[in-house]
Amino acid sequence: MRTIGSDTIQTSTVHAFEAAGLGKAPYTFTGLSVLKGPITLKDGSQVGAPGQPMGTCHFCGTGIMYAYNLRSADGKEFYVGCDCIEKSGDKGLLRVVSVVEKQKRQAQNDARRAKKAEKTKAAREEMKALMEKHRTALEALPHPSYPGKTKYDHAEFCLRYAGSFAVTVWVEALRKMEA
Repeated sequence: MRTIGSDTIQTSTVHAFEAAGLGKAPYTFTGLSVLKGPITLKDGSQVGAPGQPMGTCHFCGTGIMYAYNLRSADGKEFYVGCDCIEKSGDKGLLRVVSVVEKQKRQAQNDARRAKKAEKTKAAREEMKALMEKHRTALEALPHPSYPGKTKYDHAEFCLRYAGSFAVTVWVEALRKMEA
């Protein structure tokens, strides 16, 4: 209710999801689902390309990969995309979803770091094998910066201390020695 002058006016705000027929407010966040292809159907066939978003927001109809699962006060379950959660203006949902978003980003970053570490480890192992294979040729070449040292010494130093980019460059150079 709102009073303007001597008049009292009945005001009510209807939640955007409630207006769309998705159930009565308030809404409870029940989890995050990743809906990306390919999806295996009951008959065993698959649809969707790898990584393709395979969900549809129940509020706006947009294709989504990350589905925010919600339950209404009257028990209806549905999911929406992150943009529709934000547009709803529901501060309670926004608080919960911001925590989930942070966890999702952290998991993605951890997966990216682990993949990079695995790739770097494989490159170091390949570099070590190629160094041993071409040891004689590398020991015959001078170090690019230090007189009295060999190219093999340089490679050994880089294998031990260099980052992933330098190791990758060394692997490419050592592969060219085979051609």
